[in-house]
Amino acid sequence: SINALQRKWKRAVRKPWTSWDWDALKIQYSACTGSAQDCQRPLKHYGAFRSEFVNNLFCCSRSLLTPDDPHCTSSYCKAYDMTCPGSKLLTSDMDCTVYHSHDPGELILNMSRLTTEKLAPWLGDPSRANLAQLFDVSLYGTWTWIPDEIFERFDWPASSKSLFERVPQKETEPGSAVWVFRKKCTGRARRAAMDKVKQTLSPGFAEPVAQDLDAALAVVLKRFVGNLANGAYGDGQKSSDWDRLFADYREVSKVQREGYLTYAATLEIVGRQQVGLPTTFAGDYQCMRQVSFLEQLAFIGQHVQLDVPTTIDEASFAQDIQGMLLRSGKYFDRLLEVGGLGYDEGFSKLRQAPGPFDNEDNSVLWRVLGTIHADSEDDYITAVPPGTSRTMVFDNKQVRRQSCMDIAMWGNAVRHMDAFRRDEGDLIRPMVQALFTCFVPPDVSTSSAMNVKDSMLKSLEMWADAVPPLETAQDDSRLSKELGAAVLLVLVALAALRSWRLRKS
Repeated sequence: SINALQRKWKRAVRKPWTSWDWDALKIQYSACTGSAQDCQRPLKHYGAFRSEFVNNLFCCSRSLLTPDDPHCTSSYCKAYDMTCPGSKLLTSDMDCTVYHSHDPGELILNMSRLTTEKLAPWLGDPSRANLAQLFDVSLYGTWTWIPDEIFERFDWPASSKSLFERVPQKETEPGSAVWVFRKKCTGRARRAAMDKVKQTLSPGFAEPVAQDLDAALAVVLKRFVGNLANGAYGDGQKSSDWDRLFADYREVSKVQREGYLTYAATLEIVGRQQVGLPTTFAGDYQCMRQVSFLEQLAFIGQHVQLDVPTTIDEASFAQDIQGMLLRSGKYFDRLLEVGGLGYDEGFSKLRQAPGPFDNEDNSVLWRVLGTIHADSEDDYITAVPPGTSRTMVFDNKQVRRQSCMDIAMWGNAVRHMDAFRRDEGDLIRPMVQALFTCFVPPDVSTSSAMNVKDSMLKSLEMWADAVPPLETAQDDSRLSKELGAAVLLVLVALAALRSWRLRKS
C-alpha cells in the first residue's frame, strides 16, 4: 500500500509524495485557496491510503499472532476482528475498535510496532512513526457494541454473555444485530465523569503524557477482557458486578487516545447519535444524558486549557479563540442531545418544536442554562404596540442563555472545512461573538481580577455544578425503601391480627 500511494500520486501530479502528517495536511487544506477538487486531493489520497494501510496492518498483525493458522480457521484466530465506525468527513480522525475474546491488547501492540517498522524509513523523525501522528488514528480495545457475527465467535461463559443484550441494527441492514451491555450507566460512572471535568478545569492542568500508551493499554485490556473470558464479572444480577466491570472499563479508557472515559458516553455519542443504534435505555436514560454532557464539558475544557493563550483578552479574543472553537465544535454540538426523542422507552416524548425559552425542554443543556441564568420577573420587558406583533427586550441573562444555545447549535458547522477555509471572517465572527457572550460574564474585563481564560473555565465549572441530580434513580431508591417498609408493616400487622384471633379463639 505504501508503494501504491507513491505510484498513484506521482502519476496524478507528477511529483513524489512527501507528506506523512494528517494534521499538517488538514492545515494545508484549510489554507488552500484553489478549487475544492485541487484542495481536497491530498487529503483524499492520503485518506484512502490510511484506510488501506490500517486494514493491512490488522491482517498482518493477526497473522503474526497466529503463525500456525495462516488461513485463520481456528476459533482463536476468528475471534480477532476490527471495525472503524464514526464520522466520514474529509478531515475526520479514524477510530477503530479491535476485538478479541481474550486479549485484543496484544494485537493493538503489534499494530503499533508494525507501523513504526514500516513507516519509520520514510520519515525524517522516526519517533513520529505512530498511528496517531501519521494518520490521526486511534485503536480501542473497549467497544461501543459487538457485532452479532463477532459475538457469536466469543467462547465466553454464559454468565458473561448474559451481561449483554442483542439489539437489531438499522432498518437499512435487515437481519443484522449488535450486542451492548444490558446496563449502560451507574451513579459511579456519573461521579467519575464529574471528577474528570473538575480535574480538567483545575489550575495547572496539563495534557497527560504516557511513555508508552500502547503498552499500558495492553496490560489493562488483557485484565478487562480476561475477566469477561473467565466469568469474573458475574451475570449482572448484583450492582457490585456492574460497578466492578465499569471501573475496569474506565481504567482501560484512561490509556486510550482521545476516547470517552465511560461506556455511557461512548454508547450515547457513537452508538445512538452517530450510528443511530436503536438500543434500549430505559432506566439509564437520565444517567446516560448527564454523563455524556459532562464528558463533552471535559473535552471543551481541555481545549480551553491547551488552545487558549493565558494572555487572551477582549481585544485579542476573536483571533485567539478560533483554534479552540474549530477543534471543540463537535463537543458543543453533542451537548444538544440530537435525536433525543429516540430514547422513548416508557418516557413521554419531548415537544417537537420547543420555543426559544420553553421550560418544557428537558435536555440537560437547557436545564443547566436555566439554573445558571434563571428567569425572574425582571429578566425581560415585553411590549405589544397596537397593530404590531409581540416584541421582547432581553436582559443579560436571557442574552447569555441564548448565546450558549447558539454555540451548541452552530458547533458542528465548524467541521465543514471546505466552507471555512475560504472564510474571511464572515462565517466565524457570529460564533466568536456568541462564545464570548456565553462564557465571559459582562463584569469581566482586562482590568478585572479574573482574566478572560479563567472566566471561561469558571463558566464551564458552573455548567458542571448545575447538572441536576439523578432524581429518577434517587426517587426509585427511596420508593423501594418506602415500599419495603410498608410491606414489612403490613406483614407485622397481619401477624398481630393472626395472633389476636388465636388468643380469642
